[in-house]
Amino acid sequence: MSPSVPTIFRVFQIFIPTFAVIIFCTGLCKCFLQSRRRRQEERQLARAAARAREHPRSVYIIPFSPSDDHQHGPPCYSLAGEYTPPPAYNELMKPDYSCDPPPSYTESFSPTFSSDSGDITPSCPSMSE
Repeated sequence: MSPSVPTIFRVFQIFIPTFAVIIFCTGLCKCFLQSRRRRQEERQLARAAARAREHPRSVYIIPFSPSDDHQHGPPCYSLAGEYTPPPAYNELMKPDYSCDPPPSYTESFSPTFSSDSGDITPSCPSMSE
């Protein structure tokens, strides 16, 4: 480098190539990761398609030997949970509601405070009486 080049250009001569290398490497890594992800998805799709073309797996039956009591004879079911049917709807007990309509709405106005000579005093009696 020649001594006539200002210091700021020397700094740029270091940072600009470094920045360019970082951008280049980041782009390469992104491309590599995207192609790797795409290949992995293609492999998964190929495996799924191969599994779909295969014959379904066999159903295996596990042999079970019941006890001697149940081996010969008809099956025995428990009848302990036998219940009566529920009552009919019209037989259900309903709560007694009065047939009277609710009381009519009345509007009233009562001030809670009365003012005499500019002072505000509560209209309720005081508790000290």
